[in-house]
Amino acid sequence: MVNSYIRPTDLKHMQHRHVQVVRREFTYLRLMLPPSKGHSFPITTMPWAVKVYERIRARRLKASGGRDIPINEYVFYPEYPNRDYALKQIQRQFEVLLAVTGLRVKGVKDQDNDRTL
Repeated sequence: MVNSYIRPTDLKHMQHRHVQVVRREFTYLRLMLPPSKGHSFPITTMPWAVKVYERIRARRLKASGGRDIPINEYVFYPEYPNRDYALKQIQRQFEVLLAVTGLRVKGVKDQDNDRTL
């Protein structure tokens, strides 16, 4: 998300068919997600997002025994057909990350002190 600027709710719908690696002068991902409240055009990511996506694909390929990944498979938590549940798992992981790093609460000057996905 950090390198793509997409909203958390768009994560739950992202499938491999929505992701294209573009290698030109600059390397980036072109995300062609289904239209939503936040966007209706392709999204261009920062270059680091390519490395992250390639690691996700490599991990998935290894888990599948080297078989091709179906293009309709979800990028995040493909094992959960209930996409609302998949998003809850992403949110839970983020909350654990905030707790472990001590970043759950922002500075005292902020109006809203809790960080969320």
